[in-house]
Amino acid sequence: EMSAGQLLEQRKTIQRVSTGRKSIDHLLNGGIECGAVTEIFGENGSGKTQLSHSLAIQVQLPIEQGGLAETGKAPPLVLYIDTENTFRPERIVSILAGKKLISDYPDVLKTKILEGKLLREDELKAKNDTEE
Repeated sequence: EMSAGQLLEQRKTIQRVSTGRKSIDHLLNGGIECGAVTEIFGENGSGKTQLSHSLAIQVQLPIEQGGLAETGKAPPLVLYIDTENTFRPERIVSILAGKKLISDYPDVLKTKILEGKLLREDELKAKNDTEE
């Protein structure tokens, strides 16, 4: 059993991920709760898929960039259930590019990202070496 006060204190420690929109984050008390199932619904074209794609990316960014990924640890798990068959992997790449996270990646690395493959250390190093 837990008192309401104890539950309130426990809920203050829940991590949240920003939606990227301050007004929505304010309505959600700081963003989407981690460790919870969140259903996003609305009319066609209302931005459900865009929000879902953006959140899937945001949560995997390093903490310094507003995400939840900790250095040296596996990135957080994102479970995306697409009930309307609207998931488009190419949108992930365009969102990443829009956030200036991969716009300068070679096409071969972008393809690996689209295929859901992790980039190897040597690929990341080679990419970073070309920037210097």
